Amino acid sequence: MKFREAVTNFWYYHKWKVLVGLFVVLSVICLSVMTAGDRKPDYYAVVVTTAKFSDTDKTIICEKLGEAAGDLNGDGEYWAGCQFIVLPDLAGGAVDQQAYTVLQASLLSRRYELYLFSEDIVAGGKFDEFLSDSVSTAVGAEGKYLPLPADAFSAACAKAGLHMTMRGSAADSQDTSQYDIAISVAKYFGLAGESEK
Repeated sequence: MKFREAVTNFWYYHKWKVLVGLFVVLSVICLSVMTAGDRKPDYYAVVVTTAKFSDTDKTIICEKLGEAAGDLNGDGEYWAGCQFIVLPDLAGGAVDQQAYTVLQASLLSRRYELYLFSEDIVAGGKFDEFLSDSVSTAVGAEGKYLPLPADAFSAACAKAGLHMTMRGSAADSQDTSQYDIAISVAKYFGLAGESEK
């Protein structure tokens, strides 16, 4: 059998196996390349504001929050995976129903350990029922929010006046990882003494 006939014969009987195998190999290569540059978060946080932050400000927030809690996943990097949610209607803009859906899902999820809300949202108290005062109580503060220092992140973040809190649950005291991360962040930004916990 000549070479060309052998290839034709092989292709006739095995073309689907070759095509599926090729598809799988290309998919794995593409996914590997796409995720190779992604940072692996040490924990997850949600940042809720009425105005958008620049990509630079978002990066600063993720890095600083990661530094505050430490390298929890052991990869040698400090990074908090932040979900940024903008609610422009609370500052007179249009309602973004998708943003509210994402916020509601995050408040019901156990994935997010820390929440940051801008000053104007905190003042309205719109989401207080979903949040806990565990961290505030632990550091001797009142309410469900701890205001972060103006120099915690960037000038744009200082203008927004970010406050930290954690999600409330029926068993706040049992959710120790969430509590430990929130206390670590509070200590990092000087909101809690070393003896607090």
